Amino acid sequence: MTSITERYLSAAATSSLKVEAEKSTDVDIIIAAGFAVRDNARKALALKLLRARESGRLSEVHTIAGALAAMLYGRGKQGKHHLAARGQQICKDDSKAVAYRVMRWWINPTCRACNGLKHATMVNAPVLDTATVCPACNGSGMAPLENVVPHKHAENARWMVSEIESLIAMTVSSVSRRLHAN
Repeated sequence: MTSITERYLSAAATSSLKVEAEKSTDVDIIIAAGFAVRDNARKALALKLLRARESGRLSEVHTIAGALAAMLYGRGKQGKHHLAARGQQICKDDSKAVAYRVMRWWINPTCRACNGLKHATMVNAPVLDTATVCPACNGSGMAPLENVVPHKHAENARWMVSEIESLIAMTVSSVSRRLHAN
């Protein structure tokens, strides 16, 4: 059984929007997603994030990064997070730069040194050195987020990734509830 996320991404990319009374189709997913995000810009942003990650295209990254930058900058201005007290206050320009870098990383977090294969390549050979883990990603296959943003903004970048993931989870849950409510 496919997940709601997979069904939404498939429906968003389909050219066949047939309606069938007997079974759930792509149209039902699109309608459920529309109802789930109506009047909620953050949930709409989550669907944009999913589509950007699935397609791998960076065409909407600037728009999405702008919305994420506003969230990050707003976070820094809220007293409850005490960012200024910890030296984590962030200006608008830095929040835009961090959001853009996090977006690019989130869409494709693959380690560039090993191409996600988790092992170092042998010099002048087309094979992996399976005895040695990739030193850039420590064998995870993913580029460390801390290498993508300046050190002073690493905590902000981790917060942003966490916020993206929780936004997507909340939105997918809303779509699922809408879809199963019928």
